[in-house]
Amino acid sequence: RISVVRQADRQEAAKLPHNRPPNMGYRYISLAHPIVNQHMEPFWVRFEPREHQESPFYQHPGEEFLYVQEGHLRFESGERSIALGPGDSLYFDSNMPHLVKNMGRTPASAIAVIYTPDG
Repeated sequence: RISVVRQADRQEAAKLPHNRPPNMGYRYISLAHPIVNQHMEPFWVRFEPREHQESPFYQHPGEEFLYVQEGHLRFESGERSIALGPGDSLYFDSNMPHLVKNMGRTPASAIAVIYTPDG
């Protein structure tokens, strides 16, 4: 299987393993949408700035990789809080409750790859 997604053909993801409610400040754009039943899903993610709002933690089977392209993000899981900036990357077990939020006043972006064992 091969998937090429041209920039003009990108689509917002309709379903994610997170089951995030709308208006959470995340926008996931699929980078491999024509392929179905895959274990890895790559996304370009836009994180909107949010003023001191509580964000829910998520957990789901699998693993995630995040590469920050622009802005400043914070990853939280349990007692861990990790600041991330442009060029930083993070790999984690998504079975742990986790959240990623924008810490700046302007949008941030990252490449995320989500692995789900069931595909």
